[in-house]
Amino acid sequence: MKIDIKINKKLKHLIDPVDTFNVVKGGKGSGKSHGIADILILKLLRESNILILVAKGTLKSTDLSVKKLFTDKLREYGIIEQFDVLSSKQQIRNKNNGSVINFIGLSNPDSHKSLEGAKYLWIEEANIDIPLNTFDVMIPILRQENYRMYFTFNPRHKTDAIWKFMEAEEYGKVNITHINYLDNPLLPQNKEYEIERVKERNLLKYNHQYLGELETISEDADWKEWMIQKTDSSFLDMKDYLEDTFISVDPNGGNKDKGDAFGIVVGSKSQDEKFYIWKDATDHYTYVEAARQIILLYEQYNCSGVVIEKNGVGSGFKTILEQELKLCKRLPIPVYEVHAKIGKKTRAKPISALYENLLVYHYGNLEELRLEMLTFTGEKGQPSPNRLDALVWLLSKFIGKNNVTASKGRKLTDMSVLNKRLNRR
Repeated sequence: MKIDIKINKKLKHLIDPVDTFNVVKGGKGSGKSHGIADILILKLLRESNILILVAKGTLKSTDLSVKKLFTDKLREYGIIEQFDVLSSKQQIRNKNNGSVINFIGLSNPDSHKSLEGAKYLWIEEANIDIPLNTFDVMIPILRQENYRMYFTFNPRHKTDAIWKFMEAEEYGKVNITHINYLDNPLLPQNKEYEIERVKERNLLKYNHQYLGELETISEDADWKEWMIQKTDSSFLDMKDYLEDTFISVDPNGGNKDKGDAFGIVVGSKSQDEKFYIWKDATDHYTYVEAARQIILLYEQYNCSGVVIEKNGVGSGFKTILEQELKLCKRLPIPVYEVHAKIGKKTRAKPISALYENLLVYHYGNLEELRLEMLTFTGEKGQPSPNRLDALVWLLSKFIGKNNVTASKGRKLTDMSVLNKRLNRR
């Protein structure tokens, strides 16, 4: 059976690479992950009794995203029946030639034991959750003659372990391929239109997320990289320990083609007074689309209520949400309308204090939210941080309001209230 696997022309030299270390860096929509997955599927089909390792920072993220990518592709090519997909072993095995892909998480030191004997190793998102000493520990274990390594990632900053590895070339020459959405002939037209809209609205975001340039992180931002902690525990894992879950909304003007994005963030407060951010559903919606999205999220996360910023363009959104609830035959949702009486920078201060005290955890990468946090300075001319605004309103609901009057809840005007809360923890 002939299988038609088309490899992007910018990646064809990686089918049989000359160099041991091969980096593919670039932005969203480039198809870099799909390209390397296709190359490894070719290896799995053509070579007998080889071991391929596919890794991310954590095993859970590897299983949820990369393993699914492989199984989806095997189905797409009509060859899934040739393989054993073993969830218990985090493995895909070719029944015909004995070749195997194992999926591992590099943050677990025990995973390094599985490296010995691998002929090909792919580290996806090689700049996220990868310990700084990963390469020094990993490479001496790879004893297979003529092994090859692939790294794919969207560059963030030069302090990342992968960037230092690239520049040092301590273990040998590193072949670097840069690719972005403009190199992807399979990019859907609607996705290209979406990217062009981002380019018009936020050039910094476009340059980093779609062209694959390094982030421009401001030293004046209240949030620093080390403050943004992650958790591998999902909402379902944590639900019995959560006290409250809310959706926070920073509305735009209701025009999905123009103006700012519609900020929508979901998060919880736990019984031990820590905070978990589960979902960033920020996008360009009409009011009706946003209302329907919120209804779906409200039910998915078993929420206690919705926080809506009422200032300016958000003043009529509560009414739209109530109308959609009736149309969808849903029960009313508790809505907390909040009013900004102080600037964004001042409003964000107590929330960045929560992060500084390591009380907030993000589930998943939430990369676009993270980028807003690390680049927002409050300077005039900056794009409106809709995701960050929604996050600030969400966490303000949990700790009490700071100079904000809400339709429900009380008003806090003294920063010492927050400080007392933090000290009690």
